[in-house]
Amino acid sequence: MRKRLLAGLLTLLPIGVAFWECRAIFDVLLAALRLPMLGLGEPSYWIRAAVSLVALLALLALLVALGALSQHYLGQKIKEWTAHKLTAIPWLNALYGGARQITESLEKTGFQVYRRTVLVQLPDSTMTVVGLVVEEDNAWALDDGGPYVTVFIPAAPNSGMGLLTIIKEADTVTLEATPQQALAWTQTIGVKQQ
Repeated sequence: MRKRLLAGLLTLLPIGVAFWECRAIFDVLLAALRLPMLGLGEPSYWIRAAVSLVALLALLALLVALGALSQHYLGQKIKEWTAHKLTAIPWLNALYGGARQITESLEKTGFQVYRRTVLVQLPDSTMTVVGLVVEEDNAWALDDGGPYVTVFIPAAPNSGMGLLTIIKEADTVTLEATPQQALAWTQTIGVKQQ
């Protein structure tokens, strides 16, 4: 029970941190927008609602600008600094490190790192798992009548972690699902995506 509680908290941690950061930025924007109205008395409900809406729109614009900035040199340096600070925290490194590595590989390749989605049967089991083919030809790895494929089996809900295997291609079943759909399915712990 205690392990599951801790696992649940660690899963929600990035969402909570992002929400907390957005809330703090929103509060600063709201305070800055209310500053000119200090000497005018108590504003009406509609004025307070309009100021809150403007603060929310400013927050969204700031997030879009930060997203655009992160794609350029300065943004890359900010991301590297943040990643360095986050990976310095021992318990957060395990969670953040794996997610960061897969996110970086996907940013560089635009999901092209995964060729197709397959089902793989686990050894000595009737259990079948979803995997993503990373490399089609692995003749270099095993030479006993292949062909072999490299398959990444993502772990739920952190798809940045998982198992990397080399499997005979004949032992895989190709699915119609795209790698993006398979990753989304894994991250939502098996909840069907629309």
